[in-house]
Amino acid sequence: MFRRALYFLVISSCCTPLSAAPYVMAASESLTLNSSIDAVYGNTGNETVLITQSSTVDLDGNIERLELPNAHSNYQFEISGTVIRVRDSSNGVIAFRGLNGPVTIAFADGSANLTLTALDQATIAGVTLPVGSASTLSLSVNEQDKSSTASSPQTFERGFHADVIADKQYLNSGDRVRFTITVGNSEIAQIENVEVQLTVPEALTAFSIYYDVQPNVSSGCNTAGSNLTCQATEVPKWNLGTLASGETRTLTVDVSTNTGELDGTQITLPFTISADEKDAMELSETIWVESDADIDLTLSPSTDPVKAGDTFTYTVSMGKVATQLNNSTMTLTLPDGLTVISASDGGVNTNGTVTWEIGNVSELEHRVRMVTVQADSGLYDGHLQTSVAKLQYDGGLSVDAQTSNTVTIVEDALPIKVDITQQSTSVAAEGDVNYVFTVSNTGVSPVNDVDVRLILPPEVDAMSIYYDVAPNVSSGCNSLGSNLTCQAMEEVFWDLGTLAAGESRAINARVVMDTGLINGDLIALPVQVTAEGLNDRIDLLTTSVVNNDPTIDLAMSTTVDPVIPGETFSYWIDVSNASTSALSNATVTATLPEGVTFVSASDGGIQNDSQTVAWVLPSLSVFDARRREIVVTANNALVAGDILNSSVQVEHDGGHEIDQVSEYAITVVEETLPVNLKIDRLSATTTAEGTLDYTFTVGNDSLFPLDNVSLRLHLPSEISTMSIYYDVQPNVSSGCNSKGSNLTCQAFEEVYWNLGTLAAGETSTITARMFINTGLISGDLIKLPVQLTADGLNDDIQLLNVSKINNDPTVDLSLASSTDPVVPGQNYSYWIDFSNSTTGVLSNVVVTAQLPDNVTIQSISDSGVQGADNQVSWSLAELQVLQSERYEVTVSANTGLEAGDLLSSAVEISHESGSEIDQTAEQTLTVSESALPLAITIGTDSSTVESDGSVTYTFTVSNTSLFPVNSTQLRLHLPAEVDTFSIYDDVDPNVSSGCNSQGSNLTCQAYEEVFWDLDTLAARESSTVTATIKMKSGLITGDLIPLSVQLSADDLEDIISLIHTIAIQNN
Repeated sequence: MFRRALYFLVISSCCTPLSAAPYVMAASESLTLNSSIDAVYGNTGNETVLITQSSTVDLDGNIERLELPNAHSNYQFEISGTVIRVRDSSNGVIAFRGLNGPVTIAFADGSANLTLTALDQATIAGVTLPVGSASTLSLSVNEQDKSSTASSPQTFERGFHADVIADKQYLNSGDRVRFTITVGNSEIAQIENVEVQLTVPEALTAFSIYYDVQPNVSSGCNTAGSNLTCQATEVPKWNLGTLASGETRTLTVDVSTNTGELDGTQITLPFTISADEKDAMELSETIWVESDADIDLTLSPSTDPVKAGDTFTYTVSMGKVATQLNNSTMTLTLPDGLTVISASDGGVNTNGTVTWEIGNVSELEHRVRMVTVQADSGLYDGHLQTSVAKLQYDGGLSVDAQTSNTVTIVEDALPIKVDITQQSTSVAAEGDVNYVFTVSNTGVSPVNDVDVRLILPPEVDAMSIYYDVAPNVSSGCNSLGSNLTCQAMEEVFWDLGTLAAGESRAINARVVMDTGLINGDLIALPVQVTAEGLNDRIDLLTTSVVNNDPTIDLAMSTTVDPVIPGETFSYWIDVSNASTSALSNATVTATLPEGVTFVSASDGGIQNDSQTVAWVLPSLSVFDARRREIVVTANNALVAGDILNSSVQVEHDGGHEIDQVSEYAITVVEETLPVNLKIDRLSATTTAEGTLDYTFTVGNDSLFPLDNVSLRLHLPSEISTMSIYYDVQPNVSSGCNSKGSNLTCQAFEEVYWNLGTLAAGETSTITARMFINTGLISGDLIKLPVQLTADGLNDDIQLLNVSKINNDPTVDLSLASSTDPVVPGQNYSYWIDFSNSTTGVLSNVVVTAQLPDNVTIQSISDSGVQGADNQVSWSLAELQVLQSERYEVTVSANTGLEAGDLLSSAVEISHESGSEIDQTAEQTLTVSESALPLAITIGTDSSTVESDGSVTYTFTVSNTSLFPVNSTQLRLHLPAEVDTFSIYDDVDPNVSSGCNSQGSNLTCQAYEEVFWDLDTLAARESSTVTATIKMKSGLITGDLIPLSVQLSADDLEDIISLIHTIAIQNN
């Protein structure tokens, strides 16, 4: 690129402030800049600009190196046209006015190359810069090349460290309190025979050392009670053994005060920490009994341990407000080794103490505040950093609530990453919280003996480990209840074993809450993860809040999991009004992970910055539900095992400060997994006491077999029952656990199908009908977690499918195809049936079909319009009462498709007076390398049928090959509209046949699976089954009857799965 002509001006670089006039550098000069300047121009050599403090300056494209004083996490990046801006937290802005080549930017923690590739396109360390909106970026920097202007770290002493904290300082008589004791070695040498002991005060009830969580070391208490149940005046001891250099150990003690303790009672727990050749440390922590201590306060870090020099976020949550608090003030005081980067909600930092003037807080309300901090780069491996949060209000105690948290410091980031998400962070008494614990190994070597542990808080009623979904590993809980049904205060554990390099595992845990919880109660769940060779324990805390009168139902999900670097995918946000009145000015705000780049948002979503997107819904009607989409691209710098955490929150006029939050995490893999999973529903909307019909299609699109393929569901609370008799295909090892029979599953249960081995290019399909509970209201969301595992994947596929309740449906909708599976290059059709199921005319009806990317549209019926990305739409001015219509789209499958690929399509319908989307139907077709030897045609004696009438289906199955086909089987899945169907009436063939579980084996009813075993079909042989099916009474004209039909046989590599739809027509 062209280099500008320069005037050579001899000015020595120095450290004094420069004038505001532009400065022209000499060739290969290094310029130190300690204040703002208009512009700096480079020259023909290798020029370097060194920034010593926050400054604003324009740089031209001839500068090759920039050095900044802080770590890269302290800066925000953006591009606009060819202008690249780097912003700091003190409003300094370094702006590159174009680049003539790559520029090295050195930070306090390492360097990265900045490259401009096109208008609005630039990368740093391979990460794409956001356009027009500055954001922090997570970069893989070169730690061997650090800025020479980096601030000098503080000096911290090496040594033998210990700290004791309580999760609450003020509590009612009889309340529980958790003490955490952390011991660290920041010395060069190991420390031997480390021991912790406690003298139990008389004001405490007996407690069990079962609940110490970690470490599981030699421990016990003496003389009274058992050796593991400690009482007042006893001296429990924990022998921690040897602490390596940089190692920390943590133990947790859960205790309760005696009931009847008087207000003002001071309870001090004295701890002694000793080791060989070390002076014993006498530490204590004091709590006070106060009957007015009704405030819950929690403090949780976003990560632990923390690498010296890294940034992380503290979250302070306040709740359990029994009466209004006036002039409330919340503070967070940080230790010397942590520096405030930013504080939410106008928090003011004064010498390491952040203060929020909360003001008046109404009864049963809660508040959440966050602070981003940086650990000093001078901290040593094994140092401890303890922060304290407090709350005060007028008329209360001198301090009304206090809690603490200790993070440990490590020299190098641990290879194990942990993320905790909740489907909803608010829960009702007797409700349930759905946690997902994602554990991954981002290192290059295996990590052994990975162990995840929880201590269930006192607000918990029960948690069954039957419901953990995956992994099925050694797990349990101790001492109360059964070993697999856990109760409050118990320790729950999962031994994950070895995590390979880049491997991720997920645990799904549904925890049921106790009765009697009030709005604003906080539920704090401690989570600990240990592994061999870590030298530290990961200690995290996740907090939920009780809300017995929710106004919002909310879910966040993605189109894919896991993702690969550079992959583009979507986040889905479902929000509905769960109250009895319209909600005004509902603001939906999604926070994206740092590892993705925003591409687009549906429905006018506004990108506030690179990581947040917001929508304002002026009015959300009673029972109304909305779906929003965000398209993002995973950054190229991501590595296998990275976890991408996102969240969405909603607030509205007249509600809480935040009315609902939903979280979601996905993992990163190096390469696309060889297995695909698609989830389809005959209808995405159902009614209370209705059904949801799911189809799960699993395909192996690799060149090798996949072993031990297993599909698992975690049935949500809205499900009444689900019978595995109705799974249709495959007939494999399957079941559910602990409630009902093993083949009749209920809410909260884990349902599994062990699909065994999928050959290269093979697919398998499971159809599941779920019956919905009574009492659900329109707008309720049904969130179904789905998990797929197989040998050698190094990750699970974890998806969340969201359906909604609509007790007053206005349209019926069905999507079907003319063939399945398809072969590359084949022409086939999609059929869209819809009808008006109301008593009034529907106006301005819009039908929109989203067809697969890898098909080419050939023709569209009824003047449908083809849009971008294979979207087809039709507009209908009016849909009359009881009117039904069918649209057709003919397509050609692309020739580049391969066996095992999945072709997913969906259709949705809306009209003027209905919901934003009134109904959705979905279908996935599979791809086969060549045409299957079996073919099926489906005919009916009429295209419509009357309510209480009958329709006769004819199924003709043909072997079109030159060889026999064995174990041919035809299956139907009878829809809800069927009254009875007798297999005596099948006419031909007289073969083994039947139906399951309802009625007799030869008289079938709605929802049942019907089968005919046609056995071996000789070459060119055909077999015909004729089935007369009687419909229920009370059906109205326009009701659609979708019949699922499946055909399977030995060695097919795929099944034929079709839907045949007819309509009710009453004369």
